[in-house]
Amino acid sequence: MAGGRHCWIIRQSGWLSIGDLERLAAPVTLVLDDYHLISNPSLLECVAHLVEHLPATLCLVVSARSDPVLLARLRARGEMTEIRAAGLRFTDDEAAELLNGTLGLALAQEDIDTLQRRTEGWAAGLAPYAATAPTGSTMPP
Repeated sequence: MAGGRHCWIIRQSGWLSIGDLERLAAPVTLVLDDYHLISNPSLLECVAHLVEHLPATLCLVVSARSDPVLLARLRARGEMTEIRAAGLRFTDDEAAELLNGTLGLALAQEDIDTLQRRTEGWAAGLAPYAATAPTGSTMPP
């Protein structure tokens, strides 16, 4: 770290260092959601330090709308798994199976196609429709 500073992670009972993470008895997953919104240089530096010194007991999950620069080195070394937006979207067949198979809505393929276009295949968009649609209904205009 620049200037000999150390990064600490806040926990309910106090501060947690990377050394503390290395001594954990069980693995822990740290989720950094909306990482693209972080702009504080000190925080970005701390996260970069954590990534470079990631203990075996810590699984780091980073959720962002753009590629975080700090992950480039991990990607180059093959030390990360990436799940892109396309991998999270329902395919047309998966949407049909969810809506007609699992939920028993009996939608026409044209309606499923419309839902897919409107929601871009995201479960968060398909689910509200499925929760409110009567069985055998058609898509509203």
